[in-house]
Amino acid sequence: MPNIYVELGEKIRKYRKKKKLSTPELAKRLNISTGLVNNIENGRHDVFKLELLLKISKELNVSLGELLQSNYIDIRDLSIQEELKKILKDKNNKTNEKIDYINQKLNEIFILFLATMSKYDYNTKAIDYITNHILEELNFIKDLDVIENKVST
Repeated sequence: MPNIYVELGEKIRKYRKKKKLSTPELAKRLNISTGLVNNIENGRHDVFKLELLLKISKELNVSLGELLQSNYIDIRDLSIQEELKKILKDKNNKTNEKIDYINQKLNEIFILFLATMSKYDYNTKAIDYITNHILEELNFIKDLDVIENKVST
């Protein structure tokens, strides 16, 4: 199981205990089983619906950013790893440093994206609009030859 589930489960447990809620009490408030809460807190549950995560966040009175703040996204866990290694391979063999740096930046983007979605109350139209805008910008930047010239100088 990736660390994301373990770290998230530990945070949820910490905030549940901080609110002095038992596992069954939290489960009842979330309208889910005690077993599911146990699985989540122990990092054994790998399918999170955003709606459930939002309910947990609200019930424990903690922001999604706080729950998810960590290096949850690790591109080494993604199926693009081999392609990524080819892209990042260089003469100095600093691939791991580059991956760590990319992970750091990707997590910054992820946390800011969630904070922005929270501001718009996770409205699907807002999510679509903002996501499409980000993708358009990234595609535009990807196609700019100017950046490559500036970076290499």
